[in-house]
Amino acid sequence: MQSLNYEDQALWARWKEWKDPAAGDDLMRRYMPLVTYHVGRISIGLPKSVHKEDLISLGMLGLYDALEKFDPGRDLKFDTYASFRIRGAIIDGLRKEDWLPRTSREKKKK
Repeated sequence: MQSLNYEDQALWARWKEWKDPAAGDDLMRRYMPLVTYHVGRISIGLPKSVHKEDLISLGMLGLYDALEKFDPGRDLKFDTYASFRIRGAIIDGLRKEDWLPRTSREKKKK
């Protein structure tokens, strides 16, 4: 992993090697602003009936999924990896709750 201080490296090691819940909580808190950022960006184009709290919970699921699946040995920043997982989780959740099938919505846009 690149450019992490000693404390961050120790935190990631505790999480990856032992699945220490305290380390997981610390990492979730540390990267929670990423969820807030992506919720803000995605919510701009959504109707008012979609609540930000719902988007935040979907984003938090994406963040947790990113923590579970991230490989610190790869040459990739966690922020970058987590951003893809967070956005994907939010969009997947929105699609799941949508009453209109995805293909119909795409045809409607054209």
